[in-house]
Amino acid sequence: MTFSLHRRTLHYGGDVVLHTATSGAIAGLDELYLRLEAGADRGWGSVRINIDYLSGIPAARVVSQVVERCRAWQTLDDIHALRRHLETDEALSRPARALFDQTLADAEARRAGLPLARWLNPQATAARIESNQTLFWGDEATLDGQARRYRERGFRELKLRVGVADFDTDLRRIAQVRRIVGAEVALAIDVNGGWSPEQAAHYLERLAPLALDYVEQPLPAGDWDGLAWLASRHATPLLLDESLASHADIDALASQPLHVGAHLKLVKLGGVTPLMAAAKRVLSQGRRLMIGQMNEGAAATATAAHCAIALGATRGELYGADGLIDDPFTGLRYANGSLDIPMTSGIGLEWPDALDAFSEVPA
Repeated sequence: MTFSLHRRTLHYGGDVVLHTATSGAIAGLDELYLRLEAGADRGWGSVRINIDYLSGIPAARVVSQVVERCRAWQTLDDIHALRRHLETDEALSRPARALFDQTLADAEARRAGLPLARWLNPQATAARIESNQTLFWGDEATLDGQARRYRERGFRELKLRVGVADFDTDLRRIAQVRRIVGAEVALAIDVNGGWSPEQAAHYLERLAPLALDYVEQPLPAGDWDGLAWLASRHATPLLLDESLASHADIDALASQPLHVGAHLKLVKLGGVTPLMAAAKRVLSQGRRLMIGQMNEGAAATATAAHCAIALGATRGELYGADGLIDDPFTGLRYANGSLDIPMTSGIGLEWPDALDAFSEVPA
């Protein structure tokens, strides 16, 4: 078994700057790519690793873990043996696990000659999924321009990041976007855990006239009692993101009112296998489910899209690769409010030759 590991920083063009209340401004996406070959089997995947503001795990630790496992697992005979080792390795961080799991899922689907979505669910046929685009923090002229362009490009779901400034500023910016995009566009906000239960109760009252589609992560992760108190007082749909990073978190979600839903991500849960298991549990509870991602490149975006399609979703938060100017993977297309993905084998994207010569990390 041969592993090839590469690292590259990706950048958005134009006026797009990744900036949330928890991350601050981030200049680029630190992407780690893995390719494996085992006999006739091959597969690849990627994760973004400069996400310690979410995961608490430094990029250097993720790289170190991946390099260690590549060296240890290169003696394995086939991808079935790799799957067994991955499933029993409890020391791997979730970003490192996600990289191996996504790469392995791509290889398993390619072995079967199926698109990943159809390998996960034989009934999956769609090659297009509507995408919820995000408006990050920035000056108001930039916000106006981004909102107008998304509307002109046909996107009908937008999410505005809040919590960087005071609430009155946020409220003005949300109302500004609502005026620009009109009532036909579903508008949501992401608080990134920045409110207390008391603040959230007050702010949701003031937000009611703006008819938000949902409010994401209003409270800090782990405040399940505060969330239950808040949800008992407001019917506004709530989605949890940072709160859902383990099977125990999905267990805790089950005790919440049904208008508390889930926003699940590959890198947060540890890859395709745990995400699909968690998503099926959320759906079995009758809750709203969003399959999303970090800001990530095309390979990770395609993997998330395949998972969403396999789960029967018609929409997901899949904006990560939109507007990247130096992504080595190609083949995704954002148009008319949707993301089109190739439905060939695996994730549908081929390994770019240019990546072999770029920033290889010894494995």
